Amino acid sequence: MKIHHLFMAVVVCFGYLGMMNVWSFGHHWDHGGPPVQRLTGSSDTPPLDLAPYTVQGGSGADRRVLVVIPVCLAYFPNRSASIMETWGRHANPAVSLHFFFGSVPDRREAYAMGAKVGVAAANLHFLPVDDNEYPPVRKNTAMLTRASALAAELKIDWILKADDDTYVSLDTLVRFVGRLPLNTPMFLGQKGTGRPKDRGKMGITKPFCMGGPGYLLSAAALAMVAPNFGMCVKDADESGDAREFIWH
Repeated sequence: MKIHHLFMAVVVCFGYLGMMNVWSFGHHWDHGGPPVQRLTGSSDTPPLDLAPYTVQGGSGADRRVLVVIPVCLAYFPNRSASIMETWGRHANPAVSLHFFFGSVPDRREAYAMGAKVGVAAANLHFLPVDDNEYPPVRKNTAMLTRASALAAELKIDWILKADDDTYVSLDTLVRFVGRLPLNTPMFLGQKGTGRPKDRGKMGITKPFCMGGPGYLLSAAALAMVAPNFGMCVKDADESGDAREFIWH
């Protein structure tokens, strides 16, 4: 699975970084070997040797993963078809795949689109936000808040946020999380510092988990930060120019 760069504004939402293991990885997860050679922690987290976490030799069948994908009605037919015809069709009993719209005029249209490509109505969610919001500050926070509730309801261990044009190797993902500790606040993505012209904004002066295509959260981490998403929205609204890049 490729998780490229993690979006910058998550640092705003993760106000408890000192209490959470925040690690970055730069290698892809789709080559069958160890997912990374080394994880780089936040400033107060020692580097973690990933040798015990190789994806070889473990099924991860005892871990449940919720994959959340933000979508909009205009692009859902093509994007959902692409997902369900490729990586989404490789059903894994440990993975639950859910799509999140904003507010739409008629939910029946979305349900019909989902049924056409094999997405159950129960896996389509509608949030009280603009379906076409960009940057999707309110949409992402509303989705993650709903995901936290779903994780508790479905007894989920890990949440993967993936864009609707990201490809995910579900079997590799399950094997990978199967080697990570349970009930531990963890937040993973590819390390980066953002675009050169944006560095230093929002306090990001060293590599951090950044992205857009995707990032991985333990359910414990999401439960910890979800109550603070209102603060994230407020900070984004007050961020001026920074708002254009912080929620990709």
